[in-house]
Amino acid sequence: MNTVFDHLLDHARDRPDASAFSFHRDGQVTHLTFGALLASVRGFAHGLVAHGVGPGDPVALALTTSPELVALIFAAQSLRAIPMIVNPSLPAPAIARRVAQVRAKLVDSALAASLPEARGDDPAPWALRPALADLAFLQLTSGTSGDSRAAAISHRALAIYLSHEGSGGRLSLSQRDVLVSWLPLHHDLGLVRFVFMPVSYGQHTHLLPPALTSLGLWLRTITAERATITSAPDFAYRLAARAVSPDGIDLSSLRFATNGGEPVRASSIAGFEARFACPGVIRPGYGLAEATLGVAATVVGEPLRVDARGHVGCGRVVPALSLRVTADGVMVPAGEVGELEVRGEHLFEGYYIPSDGSEQSGFDRSSLTADGWMRTGDTGYVDADGVVFALGRTRAMVKQAGALIAPREVEEVVDRIPGVRLSAAIGLPNANTQAEELVVVVEVRNESAPENLVDAIQAAVRSEVGVTPGRVLCVPARTLPLTANGKLRHVLLRQQLIDSGG
Repeated sequence: MNTVFDHLLDHARDRPDASAFSFHRDGQVTHLTFGALLASVRGFAHGLVAHGVGPGDPVALALTTSPELVALIFAAQSLRAIPMIVNPSLPAPAIARRVAQVRAKLVDSALAASLPEARGDDPAPWALRPALADLAFLQLTSGTSGDSRAAAISHRALAIYLSHEGSGGRLSLSQRDVLVSWLPLHHDLGLVRFVFMPVSYGQHTHLLPPALTSLGLWLRTITAERATITSAPDFAYRLAARAVSPDGIDLSSLRFATNGGEPVRASSIAGFEARFACPGVIRPGYGLAEATLGVAATVVGEPLRVDARGHVGCGRVVPALSLRVTADGVMVPAGEVGELEVRGEHLFEGYYIPSDGSEQSGFDRSSLTADGWMRTGDTGYVDADGVVFALGRTRAMVKQAGALIAPREVEEVVDRIPGVRLSAAIGLPNANTQAEELVVVVEVRNESAPENLVDAIQAAVRSEVGVTPGRVLCVPARTLPLTANGKLRHVLLRQQLIDSGG
């Protein structure tokens, strides 16, 4: 078993002129071979050493998707340091909090441009090449139900996960595959699937700027490059089906398009596959930063499963993990809803705790049970065939008449109504009953919102979900709180409404 950095060395030695990455931005494309990537890694490694980076040091990389960012990731690993990618579009105080959280050395675009380069006669500073027991990276969690934390992933966990993804795994990768990604690299799906995986297996990967304005570029690049693998969160497929013209788009080369990172909607899959004539290509999955990436995945050829309440099955558990469903700490049988818990070979070490100078860094393992099961904080169930249905964050579930309603059930109905830009369904405490009041907060498209929008929303939810919202609150666009990855922060929204008096 080799580290991903070992694979980079192998490709740079054996196929230095093979295409590794192409970066698309502002109408320009920058190409990077494996040999050129390693040369850039070597230069940045010298620069990081000059910046004071050594073995075991967290290095926060706050850069946009670029050749520099990818080279810096591997440069940090080459020094047995620990890269952690931070969303560079966050406000400066938010970046500072994430850096301070793990006591990292910050590298932004300005610093990256000034790092000293290696001279031609400088030896590569790789006497301390990473070992399997070292940390490969720190992955900041999305923070949908609280503060973002840094999940510590070892090289061993990463190698095990990639071994089950790769040439003999569920993706059946070969070096003929071409990958295209619109995902940011601070997202685990973007980093693991589209940086670490192709460097491990030698594929050519196209990396695009992660912006809503790039959705058309994403599909045009798949078309032009005859890409075989892509991935995106559900909202990207949903928005592309609405906003991108199918003219000139040919996705027939795709054999696998993961839909993950947030609750999957059957309507998003149906709309995208119909608009772009690619039936059966979108494969739902369920993953966690703490599990390196994937927990459950739908494989090629497996039919899409949608239950009676519209929840989409995310496939079966990946080989190196086990999953169970518990309620009040007790396992429940197939079909019953509870908290999803996972255990296995590519689970994280814990949430990173930096050294305070008097002792070594450590890990917060409070989310793990005594026998190693991780409490995910997600609600879901496993059907009789072993297919995992992940309904959403447990703290975001709405309690109604002894049952749980996933926000997606309501939001998928509301988002289809003309005049609605985005919606969020939450439950607020009701002092007179154990059930919560269902509140729907709606960002309104002012130019197309009908006068009876509230009545239309209440009627649609009552008809399709079986409950009537106690209130519908209309707010301006870009009001709902989102994570850096674009996920709705239901728990924060709920607290904001409680704090404001409802």
